[in-house]
Parts: sequence; C-alpha cells; structure tokens
Amino acid sequence: MFPDPGVVPGVDAGMDSGFGGVFALGIVAVLAVAVVGFFRAQQRNEATHRLHGWATSHGWRVVGEDESLVRRWPGRPFGKGDRRRATDVLRGQVEGYPATSFTYTWVTRGSGHSVGTVGDHHMSSSDTTEEAHVVAIELPAALPHVELTPEGMWTAVAKAFGGEDLEVGSPAFDAAWRVRTSDVTAARALLVPPLVDRLSEPEFARRSYVLDGRTAYTWTKGRTDPGDILPAARRLATIADLTLGPSGPVDDERPDWGTPDH
Repeated sequence: MFPDPGVVPGVDAGMDSGFGGVFALGIVAVLAVAVVGFFRAQQRNEATHRLHGWATSHGWRVVGEDESLVRRWPGRPFGKGDRRRATDVLRGQVEGYPATSFTYTWVTRGSGHSVGTVGDHHMSSSDTTEEAHVVAIELPAALPHVELTPEGMWTAVAKAFGGEDLEVGSPAFDAAWRVRTSDVTAARALLVPPLVDRLSEPEFARRSYVLDGRTAYTWTKGRTDPGDILPAARRLATIADLTLGPSGPVDDERPDWGTPDH
C-alpha cells in the first residue's frame, strides 16, 4: 500500500505522543498540588487544635479569621501579594493592653503554568504561600509610624544604596536595627535612652517591631507559635510602657480592631 499523500509518516504519531506527554505532566502537577494541599490542611488542623488549647488555658478568645486585620496596617509584612488572609486569630490581654495574635498569609505569584483557580485568582505551579506570625497590642495614645527591622544582609544592602535608616547615636542599637519612620523628629523623641537600651538586649532580636498610631505590633516569618505569643506581647508592652508610661485600666471605649485611626 502507498502512504496517504496528505500524511507524513511518523509526524502525527509524534504529535499525539507529545500531546499525551504534556497532558500527563499536567495531571501529575495537579495531583502533586492536591497531595501537598491535603497534607498542609492536616498540619493546619493539628496546629489549630494546639492553638485552641493554648487559648483556653491562658484565657484568650478564639476568633478564627478576621479579614479586617489584612487591611489594618500599611507597613510590612502587609500589603504584598494576593489572597491575603488573617487566620488563627486570638484575642486577650497582656499587662493591661488588649492584644491580638494571628497568622498572616499571602501568595507571591509565580510564572509557572496554571493549575486551577481559587475564587477569582488563577493558581500557578510556581506560586509561593508566605506566612508571618503577628502579635499586636492596642495603645492608649497615638504614636508616629516607626518600623524597627533587625539588621541583616538585605537591610545592610538597602542602607548602602541610600535606603532610609534613622540612627540615634547608640552603637549597639544602630548596629542592631534599621529604623524607618514617617516623622523623623517624633521618632527621635520617641527613641529615648531607656527604650534604646532595652531594644539593644538579645530578647528583642530576630523580630520586627512597628509602632503605628494607636497600635504596636511585632512579626516574624512562619505560622503562629503559641509559645511565642505572650513573650512577644510582653515585649510590645515594654515598648509601650517606655514610650507612653505604664498602661492603665483597659478602656472599653477604645476603637475595635480593624478600624484604623489614619
């Protein structure tokens, strides 16, 4: 028999084989995402049970998820990525200050092939989910926006290229922290020697601290660690005491969380 003049031998078979290979890779990618999602969901459930147990034993209230916290602050780690959520939300009091702890998550978009959608968002095989544990306290008076970031390689590079950094004249403090602020004069008045000395101590290292209006918060990468909630909140209370004076009784008329003052 003569070959069909409209068919090149082997080409259609190769195209079919190539399409089948791409289709198979797509199925594998979808299954891999599903398996990873399943195990992550199990881990989150276990972490949630531990967190609820911690809240019960320490007299904190379990809120779960609060969308308003995603938009509450303008500084890091907020405002980046897609699919931002505030979960694992707990509320309590620490040394007279109303306190909140939560896990903040966001997705950094990748350039890989699409593996589906979540709501209105397309999912890519190279998307990365980022997490941060945030602890915040409410303050009795407003403070200027001041961000304290631990010095590291990237902060040193940023400073070398002219990035903002307020120095206060304390070698230990200036070496440990990069300070960014919306009001240099107010920030200098805020960073009094007792506060500078405390922030230079090792217990304050490895977390970022932000003062913003009627709140102060601290954060670090990763999901909520129950064992870090109270120490982080107490460090914030120390900062508040050294800037505003010891906190008084809790004022029930203070604004609710999620209602910015600016």
